[in-house]
Amino acid sequence: MGIVKKNYYLLTGGPGSGKSSVLHYLKIQSHRVVEEAARAILKEQKRRKGNATQFGDRAQFCQLMLRQSLEDFKTHLSCTEKIFFDRGLPDLLGYKSIANDARWTSIIEKVELANLEYRYNQEVFLFPPWQEIYTLDDERSHSFSQASQAYDLIKEALLEANYFPIEIPKVPIEERAQFILSKTQNVV
Repeated sequence: MGIVKKNYYLLTGGPGSGKSSVLHYLKIQSHRVVEEAARAILKEQKRRKGNATQFGDRAQFCQLMLRQSLEDFKTHLSCTEKIFFDRGLPDLLGYKSIANDARWTSIIEKVELANLEYRYNQEVFLFPPWQEIYTLDDERSHSFSQASQAYDLIKEALLEANYFPIEIPKVPIEERAQFILSKTQNVV
């Protein structure tokens, strides 16, 4: 096994589950937060009129997210305090379900290798689909049904990568953040 960072906490789930709102709350409470790679990539693709998106060239989108997720992981290696990541390498394993050609085979092999080499804390905070708070925005164009399917793929990917998903309760943002902080207080 490669690098294991017990102070790296992954927050993940399907689109629109409240994850980014909780991470924003943690950030304003002075916790370290690493922003989601996908949002930055989607903004850049929109600006450049590119096609590397979740509904366009998915293989290129996955490659860009892999590159950014690895960079995010490596950037903070010397940090010993808690860091909360808005998604990460295990999320990319969800793309295995659509990997259907040689190009994908190469990408998925890189994703699997990265997941062996670069490990977050084993306990991963998983945000379930929550219809009442689900909204679309400039980077989120999934239907609620698609978001729920993404959640299932992510949960399956976490288990495959030997992580322990902890489902976040459907409560207000502050309570969700407190739930996460209570689970991370004795680590680091």
